[in-house]
Amino acid sequence: MINEINNKIIEPLTRTPPNTTQKAAIFDSGTTGHYILCDTACFDKRPTNRPLVVTLPNGENIQGTHEATLPFPNLPKKALEAHVFPGLNGHALLSIGTFCDAGCTALFTATAVIISRDGKVVETNLAYTA
Repeated sequence: MINEINNKIIEPLTRTPPNTTQKAAIFDSGTTGHYILCDTACFDKRPTNRPLVVTLPNGENIQGTHEATLPFPNLPKKALEAHVFPGLNGHALLSIGTFCDAGCTALFTATAVIISRDGKVVETNLAYTA
């Protein structure tokens, strides 16, 4: 059963890597990658050799410092690559485009976002806390 996701805020995973805090992440159809906070639940966090620079809605530019892997075991590796931005305030942004570019399909309903691959839901507990 897919967890309901009200207002595109994703519920917590049952397994969270140690030493993380719990803040909501948002599915975002406009962002070009997964952009996460310093304390977002993730694996394999490593300094980046190719830092990204993003422009926030207020016009400020922020630069990524690390790359990481999101903790969704049933999604393709390409769909799990994330960039850490210390200057990102509020919520991590999970890119619908990144999921789709990795061969997944995103279905938006009134109460949920469902990510599937080859016609099958790839994560029956597609819930995430950043």
